[in-house]
Amino acid sequence: RQVQKATGGRLNLQVTLDPYVLQDPDITEDALRRYVRETIDRLGRNGGLALAFKALTPMVYRTVIDEIFHYSRALYAGREGQPAAPQLD
Repeated sequence: RQVQKATGGRLNLQVTLDPYVLQDPDITEDALRRYVRETIDRLGRNGGLALAFKALTPMVYRTVIDEIFHYSRALYAGREGQPAAPQLD
């Protein structure tokens, strides 16, 4: 958030989701969805966030992809045609 604040939101960030969270053998789909939403809320509230991750199981892959897509789509609904971050001059 400090980088986004310092650049006035003009910088897009690529963030890798924590592999220790994603590789936890006891993690549930609900916990994964919560983790993805919290990450988007904390770092990508105003757009400009690309999430990268490595999933070792099909459940983790499907859940993370699904949550990124659906949560982001709901979060940014109504913002079509607006830039995710201020345009650079």
